[in-house]
Amino acid sequence: MKPHNRGKKAKTGAEVFEGDAATPALELMDELFTPPLGEATIGVVRSVDGVCPLGFRPGKTWSVERDGHLLHPLCRPAVEAISKALLEFDEEDIEAGISCRCPLGDRNMVFSVETAG
Repeated sequence: MKPHNRGKKAKTGAEVFEGDAATPALELMDELFTPPLGEATIGVVRSVDGVCPLGFRPGKTWSVERDGHLLHPLCRPAVEAISKALLEFDEEDIEAGISCRCPLGDRNMVFSVETAG
């Protein structure tokens, strides 16, 4: 995996999970497109139909700063799904879980977003 760069160019991709013959490349991001209302924590609630090729499992969490910066990178499909949910869904829908389809196989991850305060 390439070194993580915290630069503001993250909106176009922070780094790429290079993968191998069994796992193709997957872009990692260090910023949400739509920031939450305040600092937040993103967590994996459950995995459906398989295991994440990046090793994200239920219980894994990411801290999110007020401006949407992730303290650790997250895959682009999850960033897109979470950003869209923060923009379009109400709080009740978000609490039910944000579903993300993995492009590397027939897998579905469900995320939660909890804001501080």
